[in-house]
Amino acid sequence: MKRMSPKGWRQWVAALCTPPRFERRSYVWSTVGYRLHTLHLQIQEQSNTIVVVPDHSEGIIESRANSTINRLEHMFFCAENIVYYDPAGTGESWGSGDNEEHIDNLRCVLESIPEHHVLCLLGIGEGLSTALACADHPRVKLILDVNGRSGMRMLNEIERISLCTEAVSRHDCQSCFVGDLDSFVKLARKKLTEPISFSRQERIVASSKC
Repeated sequence: MKRMSPKGWRQWVAALCTPPRFERRSYVWSTVGYRLHTLHLQIQEQSNTIVVVPDHSEGIIESRANSTINRLEHMFFCAENIVYYDPAGTGESWGSGDNEEHIDNLRCVLESIPEHHVLCLLGIGEGLSTALACADHPRVKLILDVNGRSGMRMLNEIERISLCTEAVSRHDCQSCFVGDLDSFVKLARKKLTEPISFSRQERIVASSKC
């Protein structure tokens, strides 16, 4: 019988200690009545959820085909839930949409996620604009982007971390990593586990009373 190498043992132990994970497809209804297709990559008992906001005119298939997003999915999915969705007019979602419709789509997706989950938005390219427009949601704690493009400014109490894999203009985010996925994921996880600021706690309480 062939003996397992030290690396093989480490991988076996890591797999044994990893919580059960599964994929779930579901549908959310937009404000105007479009059926929106969502894909949930879930870990049992995990309450941090990253919502991937696709680039302009793209959906789930295009987001997951992005090599950087694919690598980030595997890195994040050992500890965080991930949600993908097709905005109106893309993939398996109904209707057609402009910028305002896509902002509404993201808000409806956020509202469909269990209330105890802390939310993080990951914008791809122009999807950063949609993410920033929804940064005022009371449970959104962090904004991430991959090659994000947007003229919008951040809310002061929300942090933004960028990952750049191509030449981009100057960022207004707190931290920017050029091709360093490990540091990007490590800092994002650190920020997601930090206590929520007092002002945001007040907004969450107010929102739960509405």
